[in-house]
Amino acid sequence: MDRRENVLVFGQPGVGKTHCLAALAQELVRAGRRVLFTTCTLLVQELLVAKRELTLKGLLKRLGQWE
Repeated sequence: MDRRENVLVFGQPGVGKTHCLAALAQELVRAGRRVLFTTCTLLVQELLVAKRELTLKGLLKRLGQWE
C-alpha cells in the first residue's frame, strides 16, 4: 500500500475475485486509507473519454491522488 501500486486480479468468473477485493478495500477504508475500486473496463473507458475530450492530463492527476 505504501508503494501505491495497482492490484490486478485474474481468474475464472465466479471464483470470488470481486468479493475478496471488496473485503480488502473495506479493511483499508476502516484503516483510514482512501481506495479507488473499479473494473478495468470502466477505467479504460474513462481514460479513452478523457483522451478524446483532451482532459487526459487532469484525469491522470486525479487518479494519481488515490492511495
